[in-house]
Amino acid sequence: MSKAVGKILTVAAIVVAVAAAIPTGGGSFLIAGSLAGAIGAGIAVVGFVNAALMKPSSSSEARQASETSLQIGEGPRRAVFGLAGTAGSLGDAFNYGGKYGTDWEVLVLVIADHLCDGLVGFYVNDTYVAYAGDGPVAGYGNQLRVSWRPGSDDQQLPAVLTAQGGWAANDRIRGVAYLVVEYKADAADAKNPIWTSGRPSFLAVVRGLRLYDPRKDSTVPGGSGPHRWLDPSTREWGENAELCRYNFDRGIYACDRIDQPTQLLVGRGLTATEAPPERIFTAANLCDEQVALKAGGSERRYRVGGVISADEVFGDVADLFAAAMGGIVIQPEGSVAVEPGHGKAPVAYITDDDLVAGTKVSFSDFRSEADEEWANTVVPNYIDPAQKWVSRAAPIRRNSADVIVDGGPREAAMTLRLVTSSTQAQRIGEIRRRIGRLLRTASVTLGPRFCELEEGDWIVWTSARRTNGLPVQFRIESYSLGKEWRNALSLREINAGCYSWSVGDEIADGTTADAQTPPDGYGVPDPGSWMLTGTTIAGADGTSQPALVFTGAVEDLYCSEVRFEYRVHVDGQSNDAGWIDPVFASPDVRERRIIVGGAVQYDGAVSYRFAGGVPGPRLILSTVTSGSFVTPGTGEGSPIHSIMLSGLTGQLDPILLEPGAGLNVTAAIGLTSTGSGTATLTIASAIGGGSFGDVGSASAFVASGEPAYPEASGTVTNASGSRIFVTLRAQASGPAGLAIRADTTNYLQA
Repeated sequence: MSKAVGKILTVAAIVVAVAAAIPTGGGSFLIAGSLAGAIGAGIAVVGFVNAALMKPSSSSEARQASETSLQIGEGPRRAVFGLAGTAGSLGDAFNYGGKYGTDWEVLVLVIADHLCDGLVGFYVNDTYVAYAGDGPVAGYGNQLRVSWRPGSDDQQLPAVLTAQGGWAANDRIRGVAYLVVEYKADAADAKNPIWTSGRPSFLAVVRGLRLYDPRKDSTVPGGSGPHRWLDPSTREWGENAELCRYNFDRGIYACDRIDQPTQLLVGRGLTATEAPPERIFTAANLCDEQVALKAGGSERRYRVGGVISADEVFGDVADLFAAAMGGIVIQPEGSVAVEPGHGKAPVAYITDDDLVAGTKVSFSDFRSEADEEWANTVVPNYIDPAQKWVSRAAPIRRNSADVIVDGGPREAAMTLRLVTSSTQAQRIGEIRRRIGRLLRTASVTLGPRFCELEEGDWIVWTSARRTNGLPVQFRIESYSLGKEWRNALSLREINAGCYSWSVGDEIADGTTADAQTPPDGYGVPDPGSWMLTGTTIAGADGTSQPALVFTGAVEDLYCSEVRFEYRVHVDGQSNDAGWIDPVFASPDVRERRIIVGGAVQYDGAVSYRFAGGVPGPRLILSTVTSGSFVTPGTGEGSPIHSIMLSGLTGQLDPILLEPGAGLNVTAAIGLTSTGSGTATLTIASAIGGGSFGDVGSASAFVASGEPAYPEASGTVTNASGSRIFVTLRAQASGPAGLAIRADTTNYLQA
């Protein structure tokens, strides 16, 4: 193959113009000039919270998908933070060797435009290979070689580029990390080919940028250690989300020429004055906190790993870091920062007396249906290293009780492009879910005493009129400070409990159920809401089939689907064992018939499913006996419903009877006795929960030891204007020693 891309010879410089005011995602902040000076000049100082947790970027998943595929053509400069997987971009490609110069194919994969800490390994198609140094790769029959260059200023070219690719010795692409892959094509007659799927694909796993940590810089107030911003050799690789964000804000420069502003490649290029290093200590320490894992051990609270390109909007990058920290973008004292998710102490306590008289006050206990911040189900998506660095869903965070209260699911999807841990994604998802349950919002204007309040601060408001005299915590979402030192605040409810976490909150990977225990009895059909009967269903040709009939009605407003199940009855069987072939129906179902085996005892169960497919527990119904098969012309029938006598009395489960409908009832009992006398069989019925009344009876003389078969019949009619349940009962009486000779069946026909 001929060269696909020209050789990379030099590192182009990107010149960044720094303006006096830099626009952000929804407002602006002042770079120079004091706060007091701005107010004195009559300028309204405005701040806002960018709620990154609430606004996943639709482009993030597309960008991550591009990272796992080799990019061809010109592209933006790239920075790798933390541990990340990337296919890179194609810097050069050529062939050499063999009769036609095509036996070997060489790819130069550009990984990052800065010094990387190291190559951990790489994927060959779907197989991961740990990097063990340059040269042949074990397991590939001497048909695969790799060479890694980390992006140092003094790196040398791999020999294959100069010997076979036409590169000059000085074409070292200094400051660019890249991987050279050489693979040899299989011979046409190879018995054990290496490349069974054609051309292989590659994906590098790298430790990216080495980070400057102000906490380790003795020249920074509160810092201690050898790190210096102006000396990149003092930096160390890490995954701390706040440190990665801060290094992005300070900028990534070609060959670490941080003293030359024109060499800025990726990032904002802020100075220490614009991004004071001492201000990140608290956030960085929060990210380093250890969080216990259910499987044992722990992980740091907020880590990141991923690729950020020079063409990404600074505000979008801030959102990426904020989302990875379960936090928000704030503007402390005119700068831009990310506050990691954590519980905070309120900085002010206000009452209605602190509100400026005559200014507008708004307060709401609820959010609108269209408000995406109101949520009860959160689906966090993260980058899974175990799945070749593709985006996948972490366990869904849901509380079924909230779904019921909200009248249905309110789903929020989160795209966590820089998160590579399932448990970290869960924690962030749970923060989002809990915040989504706090619905109160307000806007107020406070006097000069509160002029220092800004977005991200927490306050407590106690209002006799609006909070029923109870203290409610709010977070300041935005503020506007006018020349009269009045501070207009936009507030949303917040609580430190949103950020609490324990190993009990963690869900097993791959689970999509509640992390929380559902309320007792959640979703169980009410007793008596469903009935089961055994029956025979007649066909047009006279053939009849045994069946089970479920009748009833859904009484749960939040049911989205009804599940009917059955099993052959076995004494002592557990409630969860033996269920056969569930049948599903919509919530408006009133009857469901299931064809089964003939003259067999069955158990039936009904359960409800809710939004998102969440199943509820079973309501297990009484045991019934199915009918039997009837072929045309035999004249033989089988019971539609069976009354199983216990002692001398048998009772049928209630039968749903529509208005005006009737039942013709016939029952027969075979009896024997040790004495002689008249035996009587009585059929009785009860409507609803009322008392029983006789429907019909029959008598027969019983001689000692001889059978008698009294047969009773009658009619039950629903004369009411509504649907009712009818309960039928058969009862035998007679001489002393009367005993059941055979099971009794009754024939019912609507």
